[in-house]
Amino acid sequence: MNRLTLKMAIVTLTFLCGIASHLLVRADRTKVLPSETPVVAEIRYAMPVSSPLPTPPETCTDQLFFDYDRKTFDPTGSYYIIGNVAEFSEFDSIELWPPHIDSKPKVAFIGVAFAAVGHSVDPVVFGVVTSRRLIFKLPSRDDVEYHFVGEFLRGGTVYDAPPGQAVLKGRLTKSKNGHTIAGRILKFRIEYHGC
Repeated sequence: MNRLTLKMAIVTLTFLCGIASHLLVRADRTKVLPSETPVVAEIRYAMPVSSPLPTPPETCTDQLFFDYDRKTFDPTGSYYIIGNVAEFSEFDSIELWPPHIDSKPKVAFIGVAFAAVGHSVDPVVFGVVTSRRLIFKLPSRDDVEYHFVGEFLRGGTVYDAPPGQAVLKGRLTKSKNGHTIAGRILKFRIEYHGC
């Protein structure tokens, strides 16, 4: 019986030493001296984490990005809204003329033609074109701004689509003084007036 008591005392003492050493080590890790105040760096994200698509910056000038293989995808053309849309009756077409492989210098253009203006086209201040997406922002005209976020429904040479077929789908938003006054998901057909 004395041996059993002695073994139990050793086990208990070992257990208590383990707990005490754990508490001492843990206390040293959480203790921060005033001279060793940790410095936390500010983290900035390029785009909001919750947004699946990039949004154009509030102030930007003539930023066009074309990110796709020009040998396998060609979105060149004029994109017209399919159907009558009263909220965007002034909106005639999206003009998309990306740089071609052979063009020197690399000239590109994204713009919007308005029905009331005639044949002139307003260039965008921000535009992104990939083989899947088209995103742009127009400059303010009469305190009205237009934003578009859409996706191509067809790959390859887009203007080879049958006449009237939807080749682009996306949300067109019209805002005035920072407040959205119209927004709708629209489909677009393409016409090519090539050279």
